[in-house]
Amino acid sequence: MKNEIEPVEYVEKIRILSLLDIGLFKLKSAYYRKANKDFYDLDFLTDCQPFSQLVEKLKEKESIYSGEQYKCIFDLDETDSVLNNIKMLIDFDEINYESQSDKPSHSNDLINIIQGQKKLPVAKRSFKRKVAQFIKETKIL
Repeated sequence: MKNEIEPVEYVEKIRILSLLDIGLFKLKSAYYRKANKDFYDLDFLTDCQPFSQLVEKLKEKESIYSGEQYKCIFDLDETDSVLNNIKMLIDFDEINYESQSDKPSHSNDLINIIQGQKKLPVAKRSFKRKVAQFIKETKIL
């Protein structure tokens, strides 16, 4: 079985992640970290590729890399997958961040928007619409 979902690209001997792989990491981090910047990035990435494609590729990747040999320190307390709770990607504004204080975070929510790009509230609404449309089309709930 092939281990990569996307072909690996190298630029000057540096391994480069595809936009799809970045989207998969952002989906996972949005679920656990719940930072505005992850949702902003996901809105940008889903302007380039459908949200449904991210979900399908995450399912594929999680099934390939689900064995013990792929576990690392970041898997120690993760007991769930965003795939089991897609609706959370709509409800992220209602999250009680204080209840998550048992997990350290290196993240801050400072987002420097490039002039002419979507503002954070617009990006949040846009991403929520994409997720809601996916839920409606797939009848997940």
